[in-house]
Amino acid sequence: MITRLLAASDCRDGNCPTVWATDRDTVLVQGYVERPRRAHAITVRVPGPILDGAAASMLCGTPPMIPSQAGPLSEWTIEPAGDDFLVTGHGDTPDAEACSAPDGEAVVELPAVALTRLPATREEAVA
Repeated sequence: MITRLLAASDCRDGNCPTVWATDRDTVLVQGYVERPRRAHAITVRVPGPILDGAAASMLCGTPPMIPSQAGPLSEWTIEPAGDDFLVTGHGDTPDAEACSAPDGEAVVELPAVALTRLPATREEAVA
């Protein structure tokens, strides 16, 4: 279940990249569909400041630079893409499916630790 809002954009026409925390030590990330569902995973594009803000909210400090990383068995990934991030996670969890995203957007779930693994800079992640 969603417990708190970590970061959100100014909504325009229902397009609202957003990150929420859940009661299961996971985060829900709503973004623009970059790659459609393959098996249980979906990749969404999220503006960098949204993910940086969510990580800062979790860490209660300065927004960190989020490294490119992958979880066990590639269940989730976070990859820099210019000023944005490509976030791949489970799109078929009960919490992800309970969120209604507008056309062209989706909600994915991944471990909260994905936003807190430090240190790294965006430049190092790209290299």
